[in-house]
Amino acid sequence: IKSLLATDILRLINQIYGGNWYSQTNQSKSMVETGTARLTNQITVSNWYSHTHQ
Repeated sequence: IKSLLATDILRLINQIYGGNWYSQTNQSKSMVETGTARLTNQITVSNWYSHTHQ
């Protein structure tokens, strides 16, 4: 019984850590996507600015 309980606790801890790791990697991925979109916006805006001011 004791070993079964320990196994269940370990499994629960693994699931929690796995879930945390998953959400953290998803957050960093969305941060990268947001950064890429922001960079694209800056490039587009600066291109438009240089075109209008030539």
